[in-house]
Amino acid sequence: MLPVIGYSLPPHAIEGVSDPAVEAVDVHLETVSDVERVVAVTGRYPLGVVNLHLGSLSLHDNLEQWCADRQAIQNLVATGWGTTVSLSLTVQSAESGDEESLNRVVRVLRSVERHFGASRLYVEIQPAIKDPATPQRDADFLAAVLAQSGCGWLLNVAELHARSRNVGFDAYDQIAEVLPAASNVLIRVSSVRFEKRIGAVVTAAEGAIPDEVWSLLRHALMLGSHKTRAVVIAGRELRGGAILRQSDLRHTRFIIDRVQGRQRMLRQHPGVHDFLVRGVHRRA
Repeated sequence: MLPVIGYSLPPHAIEGVSDPAVEAVDVHLETVSDVERVVAVTGRYPLGVVNLHLGSLSLHDNLEQWCADRQAIQNLVATGWGTTVSLSLTVQSAESGDEESLNRVVRVLRSVERHFGASRLYVEIQPAIKDPATPQRDADFLAAVLAQSGCGWLLNVAELHARSRNVGFDAYDQIAEVLPAASNVLIRVSSVRFEKRIGAVVTAAEGAIPDEVWSLLRHALMLGSHKTRAVVIAGRELRGGAILRQSDLRHTRFIIDRVQGRQRMLRQHPGVHDFLVRGVHRRA
C-alpha cells in the first residue's frame, strides 16, 4: 500500500484540495456548515482519503452527548467513500497490569467506532500528566490500546518530536515500539517552534518544517509504510485561497518514493539487508 499525501486543513481552507497533487485531506469539523462545505468541495475532486477529525475527548466527558454533537459528521461518514474519522483522547496512561483502565479506554473507542459506523477510526492519546518519568509507560499503554481496540494510529510526528524535546525521550524508539500494534496509520506533519513564554517546543502551522520532523517521518515510513494510509501536511490559507505547502507535498512524495525504493532493494537483495543491519554480507 503506497501512502497518499495531502493537507491537514481547517474547514475554511478546504478549497486547497483543488491542487492536483493533493490525494488526501484531513479536516477538523465543528459545525453543520463545515460538513456541508466539505461535502461540496471533496465531491468535486477524486481523493483517496478524507479524514474528519472529531476533536478531543476525555474519559470524563459525556460520551453520548459528545457523539450526539457530531451527528452531522456521522451522516457524512455514512455516505462518503474512503472517509475515516480520528480523535485525540486525553487520558493518563495506566500502569502495566492495570487491565481495568485499559479496558475502559478500549470500550470508549469501540463505542465511538460503532457510533460512526464501519469507518476506520484513528486515535492519538495525549497524556493527561506530563511526567518526565512516564514516556515508556505512555508508549506501552498506547500500544496496548491500539492492539486491543483495533484502531489505527493518528501519528503526529511534530507533536511527538516536541514532546520528546520537552520531556526527554527518544521519539524514534517510541515509534518503533508503538507502530507494530497499529493496524493502520495516519501521519500528520507540521512545523515546530520554541515558545519562550512557556519554555517549551510546540507545534506550529506556520514556518518551515525542520529536518528533525522530516527525519521522524522517514523513520515511521521505513518501519510502517505498508500500513500507512496517508501523510497529511499542516496547510495554511493565504490570500486568494493558495496553500503554503506545495513544496512540502513534493518533499513528502520524494521521501515516500525513496523509502519504497530502499525496501524493494532489500527484498530483492537479502545480502544488502544483512550488510545494512549487521555490517556483514550473507554468504552462499
